[in-house]
Amino acid sequence: MKLKKNLSYIDLGLVHALLYLSLEHNNLLHIPEKLTTYRVGTGISTYSEVIDYSKFLENKNKIVCLFNRILEDFRYLGSLITSCKQCKKEIQRTILFLELYLSAENEVFKCSYKAQLPSLNSLFFSSIRYYFDGTITVKDLYNVAKGVLAQLILGRKKVSERRSKKGY
Repeated sequence: MKLKKNLSYIDLGLVHALLYLSLEHNNLLHIPEKLTTYRVGTGISTYSEVIDYSKFLENKNKIVCLFNRILEDFRYLGSLITSCKQCKKEIQRTILFLELYLSAENEVFKCSYKAQLPSLNSLFFSSIRYYFDGTITVKDLYNVAKGVLAQLILGRKKVSERRSKKGY
């Protein structure tokens, strides 16, 4: 019943929550009352199918808003996982990359809810700590450093714009 109550606080990341909590408790969890299906967008499942750039940006806006909510789910999930160390590390890694991604995208896209994000300095120093404790690889550390520096040098809006143009 406690797990069921905890899962009620998960907004969209229920599939991940069930996976990590199952690993945490060494047991497969089945809670039939909670559905794990959700949709984003207009039915277009990949960017490559979008011909109009404004439609591409509209779909990306929906994804950015979704990621803000998923970030909160992962933060909450991280507080629930205590004994599965590898699960905790994977959750921390996911949070780090979502925060880095959203630090630029939230400057451009409008969402009804935006997660509170740490400063770029904090992201950088967290990545160093995560590298030394084995949460992220050296390649991850390089990617975070590159992402932080790009936002500091070019600005967050320019980084978001470049990501959009590259993804389109």
